[in-house]
Amino acid sequence: SAGMRILSGLVDYTLYTGGLVMTLNTWLAIAPADITLSGPMAMVELSLILLLWTLVLPLTIEVLSRGLSAGRLITGTRVVRDDGAIRLRHSLVRTLLALIEIWATAGPLASLTCAATPRGKRLGDLLAGTYVVHVRSVTRGAPPVLMPPELAAWASQADIRALPGSL
Repeated sequence: SAGMRILSGLVDYTLYTGGLVMTLNTWLAIAPADITLSGPMAMVELSLILLLWTLVLPLTIEVLSRGLSAGRLITGTRVVRDDGAIRLRHSLVRTLLALIEIWATAGPLASLTCAATPRGKRLGDLLAGTYVVHVRSVTRGAPPVLMPPELAAWASQADIRALPGSL
């Protein structure tokens, strides 16, 4: 559902944003005071930090976990393809479009698309041919069969092996 997708995205992108903020704070704290932060080397370092937290890390997590992330583990969902398991190219399309629909617009574009499509797909899912499924389900086992007391003696001696094929 759209609610599960939004909750999963909130968890994931809160973690990514928190990591990005902590990395930027650390980078600013260890930067030498005499180097200006507007210099070309500082721009390269800043670009690499942003690339790491917005593209490389989400892509790596999704590929190595085969469609899982922290938010999807919490909500019990997984990204799958229409015809099987998610691969690198599908994750790459999803992650590149997440730069636009989640990072650039702060999420409303992804939320609206997710709410408007029948299977709750966002733009990245539509282009990659993927969707999110709910994998956690409550399975109720059959209640245990209780042995009537009058058959307990028979059950202890019963032969319950498979019957021979010729029988």
